[in-house]
Amino acid sequence: MVPYDKYVVVTCNNKEPTKVVRPKCSVSCIGCKICVKACPVDAIGFDNNLAIIDYEKCINCFICEKKCPAKAIEGEIDRMKEAKAKKKMSEQ
Repeated sequence: MVPYDKYVVVTCNNKEPTKVVRPKCSVSCIGCKICVKACPVDAIGFDNNLAIIDYEKCINCFICEKKCPAKAIEGEIDRMKEAKAKKKMSEQ
């Protein structure tokens, strides 16, 4: 489950090997592990052919989304901006 204050998710949850799942799903994780290498806080792991985000470590930098060649990681930057704006308004 994604915590309410995190805005990056792995859209694929299929744990089958890439060559099996890719023909069925265009946003399936291809197991390249580019997201794992790119994450500046080591918040992404890899298990059972699938990227996994550790939300305790995730800082919402969206680097994993930008680097993912399969587009299997999606960031909701607009939702994050909206939440920050609402918080700022409530503090005033």
